[in-house]
Parts: sequence; structure tokens; C-alpha cells
Amino acid sequence: MFGNLYLRVKSSIEMENIMTQKNKNNLLFNYVGKEKRLFAMTCLMSIVITCLQIINPQITRYFLDVALSANIQNNLFYAAAIFMGIAFILQFFRILMSYFGQRFAWNVTDRMRIDLLSHCMDLDMDFHKEHNQGEFQERIEGDISSVFALFSEIIQSIGSSLLLLVGILVVSFYEHIYIGLFMVIYSAVSISVLFLIKVRTEDSWVEAGKMNANYYSFVGELLQNRETIKHNKALNFLMYRYDKLVCRLYPVLKKANLTWATIWSGTTFIFAFGTISSIAVGYFLWNSGAITLGTVFLIYNYTESLRRPIEQLKVRVQQLQEAGAGYKRVEDLFSITNKNEYGKSILKLEGSPSIRFDNVSFGYQDEVIIDNVSIDLDSNQILGIVGRTGSGKTTLVRLLTRLHTPDSGRVLINEVDINSLYDLELTNCISYITQDVQIFSTSLRENIRLFNDNISDNQIFDTINQLGLNEWINKFNMGLDTIFEGGKSNLSAGESQLISFVRAFVKEPNVIILDEATANVDPITQGLIECALDKLLIDKTCIIIAHKLSTLSRCDKVISLESGHVKKINSLDKVIDFQNANTSNDLGYLSEVIVNG
Repeated sequence: MFGNLYLRVKSSIEMENIMTQKNKNNLLFNYVGKEKRLFAMTCLMSIVITCLQIINPQITRYFLDVALSANIQNNLFYAAAIFMGIAFILQFFRILMSYFGQRFAWNVTDRMRIDLLSHCMDLDMDFHKEHNQGEFQERIEGDISSVFALFSEIIQSIGSSLLLLVGILVVSFYEHIYIGLFMVIYSAVSISVLFLIKVRTEDSWVEAGKMNANYYSFVGELLQNRETIKHNKALNFLMYRYDKLVCRLYPVLKKANLTWATIWSGTTFIFAFGTISSIAVGYFLWNSGAITLGTVFLIYNYTESLRRPIEQLKVRVQQLQEAGAGYKRVEDLFSITNKNEYGKSILKLEGSPSIRFDNVSFGYQDEVIIDNVSIDLDSNQILGIVGRTGSGKTTLVRLLTRLHTPDSGRVLINEVDINSLYDLELTNCISYITQDVQIFSTSLRENIRLFNDNISDNQIFDTINQLGLNEWINKFNMGLDTIFEGGKSNLSAGESQLISFVRAFVKEPNVIILDEATANVDPITQGLIECALDKLLIDKTCIIIAHKLSTLSRCDKVISLESGHVKKINSLDKVIDFQNANTSNDLGYLSEVIVNG
């Protein structure tokens, strides 16, 4: 299952530039074009249904004319049998159209959902800092669901209505020019009223969509941070904010939903106008001898036939507004481009590479985090980084992994600018272990190899053995088949951290980044990992962010960061002084230094 999903996501990443500005206006066409057969079958069913709807009133007209004549005999029986047969066939083709339409809508929106999720996951970290989990859930799932309704019901209904309208107009002119003119006027008035209603009420649904996104964003934050909220007794304040948000949401949704009353009033007037006018036109033509009594009923029947699609439009116009607003938001999300531009170069690494930060600067908006930093790290060397909270340590290593892109300067691996590399190159050669570990709701095996079928169980057990974690793995009764239903729910923070270590080393990376990676493990387990690191870091280039001397003692170089600048440390004693001092102004600015001892 995961392998198929990976292939689908991979193909979506490589699709024909669907997120570019050039194809933005063709977004809908691109997706529909991939389901041509289902779209064609849905259109064919709609045409057949329209033809049958036009034929049935003709049979009713024939039935009435025959009933009023002297020669009825078997003609009435035949007319009734044909009418019932067409009614049965009509229902059969409606079922087929619904089937093909649902499959078409699901396939289109399924592709769109995967592409949109993949696109958002590939966007830079600056984008993700501006949007949270609840908003993404609403925009990806909620808006795509609106698009599904657009394809599965709304387009079908509106398309069938338009086909029926054209068919009835053609047949009406064939019957009599006055009948045709009446149908044209009736249809023009109906469509104009509905169009004006849609234009004047669509903005309400766009605003409602934005408010809904804000609502789900806030609720998502509440649920995600429930433990922190509860322990700090912030629930009352946040519920007060929630109440304020609902109070702002209610009038917006109320205004949007009240557009239904406007639509209902307009369609009621249209139907009354159509019924009275059809009877008046029929009576006038029948009284002048231009048509038969059966044709009078035909005019009324065709007017009623137009009433049904207009009634559908009364409902669908509101849904069309919601779906149109959702589709526009999906289109806007697709149009957002990634600030991280990738190249086509490939790294040919036979061992651990050298790493160089060349006059690198980076900041969030107007705040400078990394300021003109230069660091040289040779192959097989280990760099230790220390510094106070907010000094830029994590940001610096994120520049190496392309989670951020430098505002100026370059980051190089083996003297190759990482901006020129293919996006998977860094993923393949770098393992990044952080303090915050994501555990997926799947087996221990998949959490370790991250759905990479090329990693065997033997490789996993070999890594566990090297890390000295055999006793830990034995506590799971089902071994690698152990399922974590709720992600981290049945794991401690330390156990999650151990999984991240196995996950990082089992892929045999060339570069290891440890960002406070042992912060959540107990001293005994940390001792095991420290011993294992001495073996696992051989022939690897490594960057360690830590404040524990046991971790920093293996570093070839140690630097400290202070307000985005590199400070020098001449020995591990200086590291202790750095951690304990109230100020570090006496350390001076330098790029790096070899640790002597």
C-alpha cells in the first residue's frame, strides 16, 4: 500500500509543471484530461438522458391527441407502453451517469488531493511557519471535498440542465415559432435572474471559506497543544478566544447561508411566470387553431421540464458558490512557489564529504538569525556547535538540509553548491536527528525504514545491535511488527528518540546531524548510544548541537554561536566557561577553531 502511495506521490512531483504560473489557468483542464474516458462516458449518458426527456412529452402529446380522436383502439396501449419503457430506460441511464460521474469525480479529486499535499509538503519552511495544521486540514481536505461535489454532482446537474434547455428550445421552434420564442424568453429570464443572484452572493461564500479556515486552524492548535494548555491552566482564556472567534464566524456564515432565501424567492417568481405564460401561449395558439390540445399540454410539459433543472440550479448555485470558492483556494495554493530552487546535479560520494558554509546569512522577515557565517569542515571531521537558545544553531544546520535557503552566501558539500543538487540528493546522504521525533501510526518496521522497501530486517537488526539496543527492542512482543496505533501514544519520549537513532543510521548516511538528539533519553541509554556513536561516526562527517560534554568530547572542532555570529572556543574548558558564564563578549569573533584536548 505504502509503495503504491509513494509511486503516486513521486509521479505527482514529476507531473507536467502543474503548479507553475503558465499552467495555473489550465489546472482544471489538466486533471480532467487525465480522465478522458470517464468524462466522455458521463457526457454520453447526459446526452442520452436529455434526448429521452425530450421524447417523453412527445409521447404524452400523441396520447392525448389519439384519445380525443375516434381511432383509439390499440394506439393508446402502444403509446402507454412506449412511455413506460422510456421512463424505465431513463432511470437506468441516470444510474449509469451517476456511476461514471462518481468515479470520474473521485479519480480527479484523488489526484488533486495527492498533488496538493505533495506540493504543500515540498514548500519551504517559511511557508509552513505562516500556516498551521488545522488550516492545512481545512484547505486540503475541506476544499478538495467541495471540488469533489463540483465534479460528482454540480457539473453533471448544470451540464444536463443546459443540454435539456438547448434540446427543448430546438424542438419548440420546430413545433411553432411562437412556442420557441416563449421558451427563449422564459429561459433567458430564468438564467439572468440566477446569474445575478450568483454574482451578488459569491463573495459571501469566499469570506465564509476564509473564516472556516481560521476556525479549523484555531481548533487544530487547541487539540495539538492540549497538554500544555491544561497544565498551564490556559483553557478558560483560550475558550474565551474560541467564543470570540465563533461570534465573528456566525454572522459571516449566516450571511452566506441566507443567500438561499434570495435564490428561493427568485426561482419561485420564475416558476410562477413560466406556468402562467405557458398556459396563456398554449390557449392562444389552440384557440387560433394553430396547434392541437395535445400540443398545448406539450408546451406546459416542456415548461415543467425546464422547471426541474431550474429547481436543481436553485440548489446547485449555492453549492457552486461553495465549490467555486474551494476550487479558487486550491488553485491559489497550487500557485504558491517554493523558494527553495533545486538543480539537476548529482553527488558522487564514495565516503564522507567536506562541508563548507561560505559567508552565509539568513533571517526570518526583518530578523537576522545567521549573519555572514563561514565554517569549514573537512571529510570525516566532527563539528560541535554550542550557544544559547535562539542563537541560530538549529537554523544553521537546517540551511545544510535545505529546509531553509540562505539569503546570501553558499553552503557546499564537496565544494558543490547544494542549491545545484537534485532534491533527493541531500535526503539520501544526510541523516538529521532532532529532539522532536515524529512517530507514524504504523509498524515499528515502517517507522524505522520510513516505507523504504530496500531496507531489510537484517539491516535494521544490525543497526540495533551496533547501537546496543537489543534489550530495548526485545520489550516489544511483536518485534518489528509492533503497531503504534496512535503514533507516540504508547511510547515515551526516550523510546521515540531511540527509534530516530535507528532510523537515521540504518540508511548508512554520509553526513550525520545530531540536534540535541540525546536530550530525552535516560543516562543508561545515553551511555549505550554514546558508546555506539564512537563506532557509527567512523568515516562520517558529523555536526553535533549539544551542551553535554560527553557528546562534545569526540568533536574535532567546537564553535559557539552568539546572535548569529561564530565565536571561538579553544578547549573543552572554554565550553564549560561558555555554558556557565553570564556573558561571552570576551570570546571574540572567529570562524572556527581546533579543539586542543
